[in-house]
Amino acid sequence: MFTVQDGQIRFGLGGIKHVGDNAIEELLAERRRNGQFASIVDFCERISYRVVNKRLLESLIRCGAMDSFKENRNQLLQIYEQAQGIGAKEQKSSALGAVSLFADVEEMETIHVPDLPDLSKELKLKDEKEYTGFYITGHPLDAYREELQDAFALGRLSENPESFDGKSVTVGGLIVDKVDRITKARQEKMCTLTLEDFTGTVNVVVFPQTYQTAHMLLQRDGVVAIDGRIDADEKGVQLIASSVKPLKVDYDQVRQIRIRITPRYDTPEASQQLQTLLKELPGQTPVVLLLEKQKRTLTVNPSFYFTPSKESIGRIQALLGANAVELL
Repeated sequence: MFTVQDGQIRFGLGGIKHVGDNAIEELLAERRRNGQFASIVDFCERISYRVVNKRLLESLIRCGAMDSFKENRNQLLQIYEQAQGIGAKEQKSSALGAVSLFADVEEMETIHVPDLPDLSKELKLKDEKEYTGFYITGHPLDAYREELQDAFALGRLSENPESFDGKSVTVGGLIVDKVDRITKARQEKMCTLTLEDFTGTVNVVVFPQTYQTAHMLLQRDGVVAIDGRIDADEKGVQLIASSVKPLKVDYDQVRQIRIRITPRYDTPEASQQLQTLLKELPGQTPVVLLLEKQKRTLTVNPSFYFTPSKESIGRIQALLGANAVELL
């Protein structure tokens, strides 16, 4: 599917979704005969319209195979249907022996290219993964390398995973798959995830108690840190999640702090300790208390507002549990 040539990775066209053998053979043959393709219209005029359908063009654009053209991917997605139509019309006219009076006019003048910014990096990577099975121009976790340095590397589970059975770890990564489930006994929501980092993947089980407090973070393509226990035997390996939190938080963007008080910590002693802690913390970010036992939501007095930080959140979690704080 891919080879290394001159220090670079060459990815085969056969690995691209919706690109068939006939299209590959014709594309390569035409390129050998007449050189590189200058534009998307040039491509559509030189490759048989019976081969160049709209689905093929979209696949080549979204995976990055047409990045050498002057238009960005977003622009190409807006004009590829017109280009396909121009190419088909040109080939049919040539077959009939017709010659355009405007054959010398620049080909891109026949298409209005909208002035659009390129697709976001996140969308590009998502498309590359969907159409080739790989991230090509980067990785969704590139911005989280520093945070992942302290996390348990998932690739370690690929060799002798049973040696990690029962071990408590903190992992971080990208949620690449999610399946929602309902428990049979109590009809409660839970889910299973596939989490991916730079080194490997792991299946994660999120039981109802953890799901209830972290469901907002459990979204496909979300980047999270998960505390849990490794369950490994001869049948496979999975992580039983005990808490889920963002892998990286932009504290400057937080507009509200929610502190969840579970029945275990809904005691006069814990309440007094929380009040004392909040008074020590400086800042003006509003704080809301979620009292699970009483099924109440309270907006606290502004004197207890504070500016969130890794340290302050850690102190509250040490007092009320790993899932106690939600930042909005």
